[in-house]
Amino acid sequence: MENIRAFFNMVDEYLTHYKEIIEYKSDFEKYPTFGNLDYYDTCDIAYKIASKLFSMNKDDRSIYAKLIIELLETECFVIGLYDYEEDVEYYHKQIGENIWDTSIKPIDGYEKTFQTVYIRECGPERIKCNVGCIDSDIDFFIQTVFSLFLDFGIDISSIINSICDESSILKDICNNAIKYGKRSSIEINKIRKQRNPITANQQYDTIKALLNAAGWEGADNTKIAEFVAWLVNGSPTYIRQYILSGESRDKDKKNADSKLIEEKFKLIGMSYNDGEIKK
Repeated sequence: MENIRAFFNMVDEYLTHYKEIIEYKSDFEKYPTFGNLDYYDTCDIAYKIASKLFSMNKDDRSIYAKLIIELLETECFVIGLYDYEEDVEYYHKQIGENIWDTSIKPIDGYEKTFQTVYIRECGPERIKCNVGCIDSDIDFFIQTVFSLFLDFGIDISSIINSICDESSILKDICNNAIKYGKRSSIEINKIRKQRNPITANQQYDTIKALLNAAGWEGADNTKIAEFVAWLVNGSPTYIRQYILSGESRDKDKKNADSKLIEEKFKLIGMSYNDGEIKK
């Protein structure tokens, strides 16, 4: 049970940062937008559930699954992630395979389209924020859990039909888990072991050193966060809040990061030392 609560606590904690989301709204979006939850943190929680299943006998697994599904049904109801849906006008242009550039303003050569966004009214002013990414992350987590249950031979359809009404989102997610195949605990473990070894601090230190070597004179933290997030496929909010807003590493960790970056620059014949590229 604690693993399900851990996931939804992670969602709750992220939603408390709405002030930063509102303050640093991107010009490319109609509403301030929450980014995705940490993918690997989500996989870690799913792995713990898989480990729990491995430790149980066959009969207890079905009981455990029923308790998990009941808790998921409650948490999805209690969290009240979004207040309503809204169709927002966008303009987009395909720039690569499955890659689209979008704008909320008309641009020559861009096609007009509509996108459904999930609106949560945040703060006492009830500012509209888009929580669509979080909504998809919750669906992904639940589908991963359901797929694990399927891997262990648990009849989750019968469990869901016995405790959920027809309007429950869990029924659709269950159908998707069945339709699109299982996600085994072995695969979850593989994902955990294949974590990108580079941290956000290491990424930023490397990018900053390259920019400084090119004569960069700095920029607003919001713009830096957007640029770095685009470059490393990260979260602008996370980068701005936890990387750019002050050094959180102790001396030993910072020195270890610097040493690692130095070794990586040697691979391409460049010399790096304490945040600087030597010519």
